[in-house]
Amino acid sequence: MKGVFFGHLRIAFNIFSFAVDKLPSGYYNHVVLFRDLPHRRFGKCGTMRSGIPTAAQHRHEQTKGSEKMNCELSKKYSSPELMKKIMGPNPIKLEEELLLNNRIPKGAVVCDLGSGQGLTSVFLAKEYGFKVYAADLWSEPEDNARFFAEMGLTREQIIPVKADAVDLPFEKEFFDAVVSTDSYNYFGRSETYLDEKLLPFVKCGGYVYIAIPGMVRDCHDSLPSELLLSWTPEQLDYMHDVSYWTDMVSKCRGAKVLTVEQMQSNEEVWADWLAQDNEYAVGDRRSMDAGAGKYLNFIKIVLQKN
Repeated sequence: MKGVFFGHLRIAFNIFSFAVDKLPSGYYNHVVLFRDLPHRRFGKCGTMRSGIPTAAQHRHEQTKGSEKMNCELSKKYSSPELMKKIMGPNPIKLEEELLLNNRIPKGAVVCDLGSGQGLTSVFLAKEYGFKVYAADLWSEPEDNARFFAEMGLTREQIIPVKADAVDLPFEKEFFDAVVSTDSYNYFGRSETYLDEKLLPFVKCGGYVYIAIPGMVRDCHDSLPSELLLSWTPEQLDYMHDVSYWTDMVSKCRGAKVLTVEQMQSNEEVWADWLAQDNEYAVGDRRSMDAGAGKYLNFIKIVLQKN
């Protein structure tokens, strides 16, 4: 679903933006978004107080995170079949934490921006009762439509869309809210992005909920060797700390910043990812086994349009 973590970053880094072909008329007759992944940057490296277990620990302690975070909703999506669809630290758990005490009303029209293979979109539709537009540049709407149908969802509940996050084709003020889990750092690292590219599609009073992979403290001037075992400086350049994102979103004129804070589910979402056997998860284990997790976090941002 969400963010192809650092592994797929190797692909996304070289294709940051490109023209999006119009979809055929009918069910997929919208073009929208860009996809997701996680990456970051650094300055002086800080570390997380609790740190993140090594990959070996993750594979033996998968159940602990759920107990800590009490992720009751996301537990329903932990089957091996669904876990195969994640492309980075568990986006369902991230999204559940992101939306704790959210202000989006049931029945709201919501854009899942950077929806990947659609797992987070299913979660939004089934667990929160939103009408969801699953917007992603890198996945195919036809594939996601089949998955949505298999999950028991109708076209009235969820619509897959292929589009670029910097050139959304929706009508203005179309959405009650936008939710972006593990992808915003790829297209939103511009002081003008919110005002010029995203907020025009959100209704007045609507919300933007964002979960971003980040750093405990930016340390790009002196990257820890543990991080470089799995990721290049260019890949890590997508990742920043709370201060960076606070400064970035505070420049937005069209919305009020409600929250910018470090999230709590870091260990758990990484555990779920590192337990997977795909080549990207296996590649990420090199850094995480060496202790790179102590430099990483996820950041929650919530805004309300003026």
